[in-house]
Amino acid sequence: GKQEGWINDFLMGKYGTTSDGKPDSPEWNDRVHVSDKQLEPVRGLPIILGWDFGLTPACTISQVDAQGRLLTFADIVSDGMGVLRFTREKLKPLLANRFPGMNVLIVGDPAGQQRAQTDERSVFDILRQEGFRVISAKSNSVVARINAVDKFLTRSVDGKPGHLIDPSCTHLISSLRGGYRYKIRTNGEVDDKPEKNSHSHIADAHQYACLHADGNVTGDTWTRKAVEVKRVDYVWS
Repeated sequence: GKQEGWINDFLMGKYGTTSDGKPDSPEWNDRVHVSDKQLEPVRGLPIILGWDFGLTPACTISQVDAQGRLLTFADIVSDGMGVLRFTREKLKPLLANRFPGMNVLIVGDPAGQQRAQTDERSVFDILRQEGFRVISAKSNSVVARINAVDKFLTRSVDGKPGHLIDPSCTHLISSLRGGYRYKIRTNGEVDDKPEKNSHSHIADAHQYACLHADGNVTGDTWTRKAVEVKRVDYVWS
């Protein structure tokens, strides 16, 4: 007679949701969005690395397949680790073993363009020196980022979920299950922005990837680059 959340937590040994706040992604469904087997990348299509920076860098590794679905293969989190060490000790070994020779693009928090006072290098500069192609996410708006995630969670492609996550992504799955949430105040009101906690770093990283992926799927990436062409009557002299 127990609810599904209780069964998952105490009987199935799965990461559970929390009632201490309002989940950020109510559209999330384990049975729909978590793959029952390891996802494999499609050769020839770019890999998107969503990044959140700081001293707790986090990264998700995803790809938009030929059908327009967003597949997330891996997540990486850290604690008290700089970007350079995170890149060399965690990210590069994973890319070499599971995604060798694939075209990789890092989409990061726009704050990563700010230069440090010590050596005047930005996080973007460090990643480029490590051989990566890096661009800034098109927006740092929390609303825009969350909407991008929700679009993929609610999307269906030929009867299949528009967003599928590898079961190894335990940190991201736990975040989407309710770890990344809006805090409820003592008066019962809900905060305007999600709470900053141990789940927020991987959630933010994934949001940047979803923003970029959504632009590719909907065409927004291209329309933002479009140039208006006006007709000009040519007068012969």
